[in-house]
Amino acid sequence: MDADPGEASEPAPAPGPYSHLTMAQYRSLILRQTEHPFSSSLPLLSDDQKSSSYACANCSSPLFLPNTKFASGTGWPAFSSAIPGAIKTKTDWRLKEDGKWVVLGGSLGLKLREEVVCGRCGGHLGHVFRGEKWAKVEEEVEGKGVTRYCVNGCSLVARST
Repeated sequence: MDADPGEASEPAPAPGPYSHLTMAQYRSLILRQTEHPFSSSLPLLSDDQKSSSYACANCSSPLFLPNTKFASGTGWPAFSSAIPGAIKTKTDWRLKEDGKWVVLGGSLGLKLREEVVCGRCGGHLGHVFRGEKWAKVEEEVEGKGVTRYCVNGCSLVARST
């Protein structure tokens, strides 16, 4: 029986080997797209959940501890540090022009952003910004400000260990 057009239907799974992901997770982790600001449904883990972590939605690798999450007000989940060795960074040479992504490459000598990816599966998580000023964030590098991992919430899942 066909679904009533007025009723919400189940979202389609991602294609092929990524069928365990939602379409939002697939777009973020695999296609490297950014979720809309303030749209994340990432659950907030309390500091007393020491055995919990935020893990990659694709491969379940633990990436961030709950006590490193902070409210940045930017619209995306923010973390002051990652679990050592859990993530990798790489230069993101993409620039959006007229609604389309343009890859600049390194020829201009301009580093646009630093992309954050899962250290295990390489899934796109977001970007890292260094040297920012944030009140009440304890991981400040002396004299160099705070590192903020700005992450797509759909790229993460809360995991108990």
